[in-house]
Amino acid sequence: MSQQLRQFGADAFIVNILGVTLIRELGPVLAAILIAGRSGSAITAQIGVMRVTEELDAMRVMGIAKGYRLVLPRAMALALAMPLLAVWTTLSALLGGMLAADLAMGVTPAYFFAALPRAVQVSNLTLAVGKSVVFGILIALIGCHYGLRVKPNTESLGQGTTASVVTSITMVILVDALFAVVFRAWAYEPSYATHQNRRQRGGNRQLWSVFHTPGHDAVIHQNLDLSIQQGELMSIVGGSGSGKTVLLRQILGLETPRVAASRCWGNPHRNWVPRGQPAA
Repeated sequence: MSQQLRQFGADAFIVNILGVTLIRELGPVLAAILIAGRSGSAITAQIGVMRVTEELDAMRVMGIAKGYRLVLPRAMALALAMPLLAVWTTLSALLGGMLAADLAMGVTPAYFFAALPRAVQVSNLTLAVGKSVVFGILIALIGCHYGLRVKPNTESLGQGTTASVVTSITMVILVDALFAVVFRAWAYEPSYATHQNRRQRGGNRQLWSVFHTPGHDAVIHQNLDLSIQQGELMSIVGGSGSGKTVLLRQILGLETPRVAASRCWGNPHRNWVPRGQPAA
Protein backbone atom coordinates (compact mmCIF):
# COMPACT_ATOMS: atom_id res chain seq x y z
CA MET A 1 0.00 0.00 0.00
CA SER A 2 2.73 2.47 0.94
CA GLN A 3 4.61 1.82 -2.31
CA GLN A 4 1.51 2.50 -4.43
CA LEU A 5 0.75 5.72 -2.57
CA ARG A 6 4.36 6.88 -2.86
CA GLN A 7 4.35 6.09 -6.58
CA PHE A 8 1.59 8.64 -7.12
CA GLY A 9 2.87 11.10 -4.53
CA ALA A 10 -0.10 10.51 -2.25
CA ASP A 11 1.78 9.58 0.91
CA ALA A 12 -0.40 11.83 3.04
CA PHE A 13 -3.55 9.88 2.17
CA ILE A 14 -2.37 6.99 4.33
CA VAL A 15 -4.00 8.87 7.21
CA ASN A 16 -7.37 8.78 5.44
CA ILE A 17 -7.04 5.09 4.61
CA LEU A 18 -6.00 4.03 8.10
CA GLY A 19 -8.47 6.33 9.85
CA VAL A 20 -11.62 5.32 7.98
CA THR A 21 -10.67 1.63 7.70
CA LEU A 22 -9.75 1.14 11.35
CA ILE A 23 -12.34 3.37 13.02
CA ARG A 24 -15.30 2.46 10.85
CA GLU A 25 -14.67 -1.19 9.99
CA LEU A 26 -11.69 -3.13 11.34
CA GLY A 27 -11.76 -1.87 14.92
CA PRO A 28 -15.32 -3.01 15.79
CA VAL A 29 -15.08 -6.20 13.71
CA LEU A 30 -11.77 -7.38 15.18
CA ALA A 31 -12.95 -6.66 18.70
CA ALA A 32 -16.21 -8.55 18.04
CA ILE A 33 -14.36 -11.58 16.66
CA LEU A 34 -12.09 -11.67 19.71
CA ILE A 35 -15.05 -11.36 22.08
CA ALA A 36 -16.97 -14.05 20.17
CA GLY A 37 -14.10 -16.46 20.72
CA ARG A 38 -13.48 -15.44 24.32
CA SER A 39 -16.76 -14.39 25.94
CA GLY A 40 -19.23 -16.04 23.55
CA SER A 41 -17.73 -19.46 24.15
CA ALA A 42 -17.55 -18.79 27.91
CA ILE A 43 -21.26 -17.90 28.02
CA THR A 44 -22.20 -21.07 26.18
CA ALA A 45 -19.95 -23.23 28.36
CA GLN A 46 -21.23 -21.68 31.58
CA ILE A 47 -24.90 -22.16 30.74
CA GLY A 48 -24.15 -25.60 29.33
CA VAL A 49 -22.52 -26.68 32.56
CA MET A 50 -25.65 -25.49 34.38
CA ARG A 51 -27.61 -27.85 32.15
CA VAL A 52 -25.26 -30.76 32.87
CA THR A 53 -25.44 -30.16 36.64
CA GLU A 54 -29.25 -29.75 36.45
CA GLU A 55 -29.17 -26.15 37.70
CA LEU A 56 -31.47 -25.11 34.84
CA ASP A 57 -33.99 -27.73 35.91
CA ALA A 58 -33.85 -26.38 39.45
CA MET A 59 -34.47 -22.83 38.18
CA ARG A 60 -37.52 -24.03 36.26
CA VAL A 61 -38.90 -25.77 39.37
CA MET A 62 -38.36 -22.62 41.43
CA GLY A 63 -40.13 -20.52 38.78
CA ILE A 64 -37.11 -18.36 37.94
CA ALA A 65 -37.25 -17.02 34.37
CA LYS A 66 -34.11 -17.97 32.47
CA GLY A 67 -34.41 -14.98 30.19
CA TYR A 68 -34.20 -12.43 33.00
CA ARG A 69 -31.72 -14.38 35.11
CA LEU A 70 -29.31 -15.70 32.47
CA VAL A 71 -29.80 -13.94 29.13
CA LEU A 72 -30.57 -10.29 29.94
CA PRO A 73 -27.56 -9.60 32.25
CA ARG A 74 -25.11 -11.07 29.72
CA ALA A 75 -26.62 -9.16 26.80
CA MET A 76 -26.48 -5.86 28.70
CA ALA A 77 -22.92 -6.52 29.86
CA LEU A 78 -21.61 -7.17 26.34
CA ALA A 79 -23.61 -4.24 24.94
CA LEU A 80 -21.73 -1.96 27.36
CA ALA A 81 -18.33 -3.63 27.10
CA MET A 82 -18.10 -4.02 23.31
CA PRO A 83 -17.88 -0.28 22.46
CA LEU A 84 -15.10 0.18 25.03
CA LEU A 85 -13.19 -2.79 23.65
CA ALA A 86 -13.72 -1.56 20.08
CA VAL A 87 -12.33 1.88 20.96
CA TRP A 88 -9.33 0.27 22.66
CA THR A 89 -8.70 -1.97 19.63
CA THR A 90 -9.00 0.97 17.26
CA LEU A 91 -6.61 3.14 19.25
CA SER A 92 -4.03 0.35 19.38
CA ALA A 93 -4.32 -0.21 15.64
CA LEU A 94 -4.04 3.53 14.92
CA LEU A 95 -0.89 3.78 17.02
CA GLY A 96 0.61 0.86 15.14
CA GLY A 97 -0.40 2.37 11.80
CA MET A 98 1.06 5.73 12.79
CA LEU A 99 4.38 4.11 13.69
CA ALA A 100 4.45 2.12 10.45
CA ALA A 101 3.60 5.23 8.40
CA ASP A 102 6.42 7.13 10.08
CA LEU A 103 8.97 4.39 9.46
CA ALA A 104 7.91 3.39 5.95
CA MET A 105 6.63 6.64 4.43
CA GLY A 106 8.03 9.46 6.54
CA VAL A 107 4.58 10.66 7.68
CA THR A 108 5.36 12.20 11.05
CA PRO A 109 3.18 11.53 14.11
CA ALA A 110 2.49 15.27 14.38
CA TYR A 111 1.02 15.36 10.89
CA PHE A 112 -0.84 12.10 11.54
CA PHE A 113 -2.56 13.52 14.62
CA ALA A 114 -3.32 16.79 12.85
CA ALA A 115 -4.77 15.18 9.72
CA LEU A 116 -6.77 12.40 11.39
CA PRO A 117 -9.68 14.60 12.62
CA ARG A 118 -10.00 16.10 9.13
CA ALA A 119 -9.85 12.70 7.42
CA VAL A 120 -12.36 10.88 9.64
CA GLN A 121 -15.69 12.47 10.43
CA VAL A 122 -17.28 12.05 13.85
CA SER A 123 -20.16 10.16 12.23
CA ASN A 124 -17.77 7.29 11.48
CA LEU A 125 -17.03 6.93 15.18
CA THR A 126 -20.74 7.06 15.97
CA LEU A 127 -21.41 4.29 13.47
CA ALA A 128 -18.57 2.19 14.90
CA VAL A 129 -19.94 2.50 18.43
CA GLY A 130 -23.43 1.60 17.25
CA LYS A 131 -22.14 -1.47 15.43
CA SER A 132 -20.21 -2.52 18.53
CA VAL A 133 -23.37 -2.43 20.64
CA VAL A 134 -25.21 -4.59 18.09
CA PHE A 135 -22.27 -7.01 17.89
CA GLY A 136 -22.20 -7.37 21.68
CA ILE A 137 -25.91 -8.12 21.92
CA LEU A 138 -25.72 -10.65 19.08
CA ILE A 139 -22.76 -12.48 20.61
CA ALA A 140 -24.49 -12.69 24.00
CA LEU A 141 -27.78 -13.91 22.52
CA ILE A 142 -26.08 -16.53 20.36
CA GLY A 143 -23.98 -17.75 23.28
CA CYS A 144 -27.04 -18.05 25.52
CA HIS A 145 -29.03 -19.75 22.78
CA TYR A 146 -26.50 -22.53 22.25
CA GLY A 147 -25.92 -22.82 25.99
CA LEU A 148 -29.61 -23.44 26.64
CA ARG A 149 -29.68 -26.05 23.86
CA VAL A 150 -26.92 -28.15 25.46
CA LYS A 151 -28.02 -31.63 26.45
CA PRO A 152 -27.01 -33.06 29.84
CA ASN A 153 -23.76 -34.65 28.59
CA THR A 154 -20.23 -33.40 28.01
CA GLU A 155 -20.21 -34.21 24.27
CA SER A 156 -23.14 -31.89 23.63
CA LEU A 157 -21.39 -29.21 25.70
CA GLY A 158 -18.33 -29.26 23.45
CA GLN A 159 -20.40 -29.20 20.27
CA GLY A 160 -22.50 -26.31 21.54
CA THR A 161 -19.43 -24.25 22.42
CA THR A 162 -17.91 -24.77 18.97
CA ALA A 163 -21.18 -23.96 17.21
CA SER A 164 -21.59 -20.81 19.31
CA VAL A 165 -18.19 -19.40 18.30
CA VAL A 166 -18.62 -20.21 14.59
CA THR A 167 -22.13 -18.77 14.46
CA SER A 168 -21.14 -15.61 16.35
CA ILE A 169 -18.21 -14.85 14.02
CA THR A 170 -20.36 -15.53 10.94
CA MET A 171 -23.13 -13.26 12.21
CA VAL A 172 -20.65 -10.48 13.01
CA ILE A 173 -19.34 -10.54 9.44
CA LEU A 174 -22.83 -10.64 7.92
CA VAL A 175 -24.18 -7.84 10.12
CA ASP A 176 -21.11 -5.72 9.39
CA ALA A 177 -21.73 -6.20 5.66
CA LEU A 178 -25.35 -5.16 6.22
CA PHE A 179 -24.23 -2.02 8.03
CA ALA A 180 -21.84 -1.22 5.19
CA VAL A 181 -24.65 -1.47 2.63
CA VAL A 182 -27.24 0.45 4.64
CA PHE A 183 -24.90 3.26 5.77
CA ARG A 184 -22.63 3.36 2.71
CA ALA A 185 -23.35 7.06 1.99
CA TRP A 186 -23.79 8.30 5.55
CA ALA A 187 -20.62 8.34 7.61
CA TYR A 188 -17.91 8.62 4.98
CA GLU A 189 -18.78 12.26 4.34
CA PRO A 190 -21.64 13.61 6.48
CA SER A 191 -21.82 16.88 4.59
CA TYR A 192 -22.11 15.14 1.20
CA ALA A 193 -25.64 16.44 0.67
CA THR A 194 -24.50 19.96 1.48
CA HIS A 195 -21.69 19.64 -1.07
CA GLN A 196 -24.17 18.45 -3.69
CA ASN A 197 -26.45 21.41 -3.00
CA ARG A 198 -23.54 23.79 -3.31
CA ARG A 199 -22.54 22.24 -6.60
CA GLN A 200 -26.09 22.62 -7.91
CA ARG A 201 -26.11 26.29 -6.92
CA GLY A 202 -22.86 26.78 -8.82
CA GLY A 203 -21.04 28.56 -5.98
CA ASN A 204 -18.23 27.93 -3.53
CA ARG A 205 -15.40 26.90 -5.82
CA GLN A 206 -11.98 25.90 -4.55
CA LEU A 207 -9.25 27.75 -6.41
CA TRP A 208 -5.58 26.99 -6.43
CA SER A 209 -2.78 28.93 -8.09
CA VAL A 210 0.76 27.61 -7.82
CA PHE A 211 3.59 29.38 -9.59
CA HIS A 212 6.96 28.36 -8.15
CA THR A 213 8.30 25.40 -6.24
CA PRO A 214 10.06 25.64 -2.87
CA GLY A 215 13.78 25.25 -2.51
CA HIS A 216 14.46 25.29 -6.26
CA ASP A 217 15.83 27.98 -8.58
CA ALA A 218 14.20 26.28 -11.55
CA VAL A 219 10.52 26.96 -12.16
CA ILE A 220 8.51 23.74 -12.40
CA HIS A 221 4.98 25.15 -12.22
CA GLN A 222 4.48 28.52 -13.85
CA ASN A 223 1.19 30.36 -14.30
CA LEU A 224 -0.69 27.27 -13.19
CA ASP A 225 -4.31 27.99 -12.34
CA LEU A 226 -6.89 25.28 -11.80
CA SER A 227 -10.33 25.14 -10.24
CA ILE A 228 -11.73 22.20 -8.28
CA GLN A 229 -15.47 22.06 -7.66
CA GLN A 230 -16.42 20.99 -4.16
CA GLY A 231 -17.08 17.25 -4.08
CA GLU A 232 -15.30 16.80 -7.42
CA LEU A 233 -12.56 14.22 -8.02
CA MET A 234 -9.32 15.39 -9.61
CA SER A 235 -6.57 13.38 -11.31
CA ILE A 236 -3.04 14.68 -11.86
CA VAL A 237 -1.49 12.94 -14.86
CA GLY A 238 1.96 13.51 -16.24
CA GLY A 239 5.27 11.94 -17.07
CA SER A 240 8.13 11.31 -14.70
CA GLY A 241 9.62 14.57 -13.44
CA SER A 242 6.69 16.72 -14.57
CA GLY A 243 5.99 17.89 -11.01
CA LYS A 244 2.92 15.83 -10.10
CA THR A 245 4.18 15.09 -6.61
CA VAL A 246 5.23 18.70 -5.99
CA LEU A 247 1.82 19.99 -7.07
CA LEU A 248 -0.05 17.48 -4.91
CA ARG A 249 2.07 18.20 -1.85
CA GLN A 250 1.50 21.94 -2.29
CA ILE A 251 -2.25 21.44 -2.60
CA LEU A 252 -2.25 19.35 0.57
CA GLY A 253 -0.13 21.91 2.38
CA LEU A 254 2.86 19.59 2.88
CA GLU A 255 5.14 22.03 1.02
CA THR A 256 5.17 25.80 0.85
CA PRO A 257 5.87 27.24 -2.63
CA ARG A 258 7.79 30.46 -3.07
CA VAL A 259 4.89 32.29 -4.65
CA ALA A 260 1.36 30.96 -4.52
CA ALA A 261 -2.15 31.83 -3.52
CA SER A 262 -5.19 29.70 -2.92
CA ARG A 263 -8.80 30.22 -2.02
CA CYS A 264 -10.97 27.60 -0.34
CA TRP A 265 -14.69 27.87 -1.18
CA GLY A 266 -14.30 31.54 -2.05
CA ASN A 267 -12.34 32.53 1.08
CA PRO A 268 -8.57 33.05 1.33
CA HIS A 269 -6.99 29.79 2.42
CA ARG A 270 -3.26 30.35 2.05
CA ASN A 271 -1.21 33.28 0.79
CA TRP A 272 2.52 32.91 0.20
CA VAL A 273 4.94 35.57 -0.96
CA PRO A 274 8.54 35.34 -2.21
CA ARG A 275 11.13 34.69 0.46
CA GLY A 276 12.48 37.79 2.11
CA GLN A 277 9.38 39.90 1.43
CA PRO A 278 6.81 40.73 4.11
CA ALA A 279 3.43 39.05 3.90
CA ALA A 280 0.57 41.18 2.68
